[in-house]
Amino acid sequence: RVVAEYFKIRVADLLSKRRSRSIARPRQVAMALAKELTDEELMMEVRHDRLDSMSELFARYHLKLFRFMCKLTKDSDQGEDLTQQVFYRMIRYRKSFGGASTFQSWMFRIARNVFYDACRCKHAKLRQDGVQLEDLAGMALEDHNSRKQQQLGTLKLAMEQLPLEHKELLLMSKFQGMRYEEISEQTGLTVSNIKSKVHRTMKKLREIYFQLA
Repeated sequence: RVVAEYFKIRVADLLSKRRSRSIARPRQVAMALAKELTDEELMMEVRHDRLDSMSELFARYHLKLFRFMCKLTKDSDQGEDLTQQVFYRMIRYRKSFGGASTFQSWMFRIARNVFYDACRCKHAKLRQDGVQLEDLAGMALEDHNSRKQQQLGTLKLAMEQLPLEHKELLLMSKFQGMRYEEISEQTGLTVSNIKSKVHRTMKKLREIYFQLA
């Protein structure tokens, strides 16, 4: 509940700053209409600078998005921060929503980009500080066994050679514990397509791993 109130304040603040450039409509009418619209219709409203419609999308998805970010980061504070960034990006890049995909697919694509941007920034800082990088999938657990460390390092190198889309599916399904149905909802891919891609990616990962080992 505290998180929800926090996001409401931040999004409301952003909307208030941009509202002067939006197409004005009576607030009560806009709120009533918003509840009757689909996600895609609401986002098209936002795309056409009727930013009040984002409040309804926020109400529908902020907790779901927050849980998704927490599952990726394993950190509620970072999950909260990244969730806020997703809503800011959706408003900032609202013109990129064309309705060809579902709103959820578009939103989670932005969410994953926000997450990967955060990872890249973190890794760049760690490199600059001379600190060993943590494995993105949470696999590089503390282990003093040199052979185990070598195996983890090889696996990490193999993961880095996978295409981003395939690595993303592998991370969500195998390392983040997400069900295929959840992944389907967030990527727009069918469950059968996801299963096929994950199977092929696991096979490719094994091939790369043994080439490097």
